[in-house]
Amino acid sequence: MKQTTRDNWRVIAVVRPMKTRMSIASLGFKDQWGEPLEGQVWGEQFELTVLPKRLGDVGMGISMSDSLASSDIEGDYAKRCDELRQGLLRHPNVVEARIECDQRDCCSHCDWQWEELGNLSEVYEFGQRDNLSIIGEPVCCTAAINEFRAERGIAPCST
Repeated sequence: MKQTTRDNWRVIAVVRPMKTRMSIASLGFKDQWGEPLEGQVWGEQFELTVLPKRLGDVGMGISMSDSLASSDIEGDYAKRCDELRQGLLRHPNVVEARIECDQRDCCSHCDWQWEELGNLSEVYEFGQRDNLSIIGEPVCCTAAINEFRAERGIAPCST
């Protein structure tokens, strides 16, 4: 059925500096090498995007230990992002921090983007010709339609 994958994990921090016309470095934020961030704060609050360290990265080299140790890559990234989020929230200028990622839903049978019939007009317009389609039925392939129908006790699609 539907498979969901998440990638491009990041933490978005809302920074409200106590002063304006100051360097970003004076806020205490550093880049991946530990160097102070360049630039100046002008005006109101702003958002800062922080990426977690990639799984398997160790400094400038690469180690496979992270990826071999866990099969739950999404969980590992979620955990790393939560640790980053908690650390950012301890900063006096950070007023909010949230975790975001890109999500992709696809069919486990055909690997196409997952779409389903969402309302009665879509059922009438895009449903199967056998008139057994219902709201929630996938539209990508016959295998997904038949699996969906089998779970609900509906006759399989003939095409």
